[in-house]
Amino acid sequence: MQQGLMSELDAVNKILAVAGDAPVQTLEDEYVQAKLARQILHRISRDVQSVGYWFNEEEGVRLLPNIDKYIFLPKNVISCVVLDDNGSVVQRGEQLYDRFNRTYEFKKHVEVKMILMLEWSELPQVARAVIVDKACIQYNNDFFGAQDVKQRLERNEAESMLRLTEEDTQARDVNI
Repeated sequence: MQQGLMSELDAVNKILAVAGDAPVQTLEDEYVQAKLARQILHRISRDVQSVGYWFNEEEGVRLLPNIDKYIFLPKNVISCVVLDDNGSVVQRGEQLYDRFNRTYEFKKHVEVKMILMLEWSELPQVARAVIVDKACIQYNNDFFGAQDVKQRLERNEAESMLRLTEEDTQARDVNI
């Protein structure tokens, strides 16, 4: 019986089960379908997290230029928006760029809102559920294609997405 948070191994095995594949014992298993399932899981995780939710957004982060006057972003930043700069400073790859002055050099700090790509172990269960449900749909579409399975998976995904949206709304204390 599983309790608590869904592990990444549990997620991969749930994806494999869509096509009736046998579960694997470790994430390092050499089984090709397990590797493909894990790749899909990571891609879907990035897609879901790129929306930005209460658990992976940080606002009011102060970034300082390095000794060469460049501002590099942490490696796990999906997107970064500079606050109160009229759109002058934008993210370009893994660093900030000043579009108006056409330079990567900064003389002072900037405050940003970041959306972070979190590791599986850092995600709340409600996000894990959405990611796995979406990954199951993708795996079915890519390798199996059963329409009756697809409809069931889409219902599961809609329900888990509703729970994620509800929890995000509650965590943000949004008034409707």
